[in-house]
Amino acid sequence: MNYRYIKACNMKLYQKYSMYSKDTSDKKRMNDPYFSHDLIKDKKDYIAKNGERLTYLYHNQRGNDVYQLPSGKTKEINDENIAYQKEVIKNLTSPLGIELRTQRSIQVEGAFGVIKEAMKFRRFKRRGIQNVKFELTLIAIGYNLAKYHKKKYRIIE
Repeated sequence: MNYRYIKACNMKLYQKYSMYSKDTSDKKRMNDPYFSHDLIKDKKDYIAKNGERLTYLYHNQRGNDVYQLPSGKTKEINDENIAYQKEVIKNLTSPLGIELRTQRSIQVEGAFGVIKEAMKFRRFKRRGIQNVKFELTLIAIGYNLAKYHKKKYRIIE
């Protein structure tokens, strides 16, 4: 997820990142004293919640800062990414964020579930981007027509 682009377009961060569910619900990860979101910046170093210091080593090619833990292991930290992730967690746990997550799960996943299960769609039969777009458009039209038909004739499953 490119949060920098989203911010540049003056949008709010309500998109989950790949480790969102682990960061917000995994007890082992949340109780880790070296969990990136709980570290406190101290000049170039970080201080963990157990009071131990993570010593700055170098800045790597991927743009992350590498720190050494007291055990001798190293940990990569990207300050900008952590700030975005904290904002995402704050936004998604707000009342509006909870409502948006609920709406997304109802609308998007439900439609794909119907297309895959009820319509028995598993893979595209055509090759090439234009042909796949055409086939997907036909599937969407079929889905919408079936939905319209059920609503018009009040067919309850």
